[in-house]
Amino acid sequence: MPFPITPLHGLLFILLLTIIILGFYLANKLRVITELRITISDLNRMIHALDHQAKLIIKSDIELKLYQEEVEDKLSKLSLLKNLIISSLHMLDKEQLFAQIDEKIVNDLGFKKCLVLGLEDLLIKTNIGFNEPEMETIKNLLFHKKTAFKISFLLTEKSEICKDLLPLCGTKGFLVAPIKARENIHALFLLADHITTSEVKTAEKEIITIICTYLGQCLDNIKLFEELYRSKEDLETKIKERTAELVKSLREIEIVSKTKTDFISSVSHELRTPLTSVKGFSALLVDEKFGKLPPEAKERLKKIDENVNKLVDMVNMLLDIARIESGKMEIKIAPSDIVRVIADVGDFLMPQMQAKEIPLLPLSRKVLWYIWIKILLTGYSSISLTTQ
Repeated sequence: MPFPITPLHGLLFILLLTIIILGFYLANKLRVITELRITISDLNRMIHALDHQAKLIIKSDIELKLYQEEVEDKLSKLSLLKNLIISSLHMLDKEQLFAQIDEKIVNDLGFKKCLVLGLEDLLIKTNIGFNEPEMETIKNLLFHKKTAFKISFLLTEKSEICKDLLPLCGTKGFLVAPIKARENIHALFLLADHITTSEVKTAEKEIITIICTYLGQCLDNIKLFEELYRSKEDLETKIKERTAELVKSLREIEIVSKTKTDFISSVSHELRTPLTSVKGFSALLVDEKFGKLPPEAKERLKKIDENVNKLVDMVNMLLDIARIESGKMEIKIAPSDIVRVIADVGDFLMPQMQAKEIPLLPLSRKVLWYIWIKILLTGYSSISLTTQ
């Protein structure tokens, strides 16, 4: 017998079919939800990756910006150093050199206040931003602590030595550096009140150290130039004094020489008159104008006449020497018989030698020949003659 189908059965069938359809739909939705969850998870991973990349990019950008600022700051400091070197390259005055450190340079270095204390005269060379009482206090503190800078190139507010300066310079950052060359400290360079709130950078410390070293070399060069200039002036003064002494001595020598020349000329003229008379009388006696003479006496008179002639020649020579010294006579050079000259000198000096009992010494002809050869060869190799 067939199973009767009632409306309830139809409703159950529809309900079952609906449940089956809803089951398939739900399964499909679950699959879609699962896929969406996977997609969301992938998106979250991508978001995290992008966020990490963005952070890296931002970090790199910040580092690049900081590096760029640091490079620009270093370039600015190098430009500052270049301008300072150019403006002070040929300076030979200490005050002009210290005057180059103005407010603009101090601000470019990153500070608002500056003080430069010269240790040679204990004077403030540069002051920017400090009042009079602060200047005096800082000057006294720096002067008493100057020995510490012989071994230190740079001191900061953290240094034990600089703690006394904190009330005057503040805690925003300050530096103290010696301006020195080798071991000689010329001045102390104080920079205070850092413009930024951050700590003083290494680049700022380096550029300040370089500037102080350069200023120390400039001051050392100026000191050496001043010493050289003083030495030059002293040398010029000594040269002038010595020249004046030489000129004075030369004038005295010229006066003495003129007096001597005048004396020789006067004496020579005075000697000429009696010699002329003696020569005339001796010539008359030799010519036997007053009677016949014995041969021995006549020979003696000839010698007297010859010696008188030589005396006249000597007087003339004295006159010639006086003329030569006064520039009024030229020496005439002519061929001469040296044997005859030596014989005449011997005849002229013989009576005096006999009177003083000076004997004649024999000579070796060979040795004398050798001596003359050496004299002539030496003179030929070391003396040059010119004709005018």
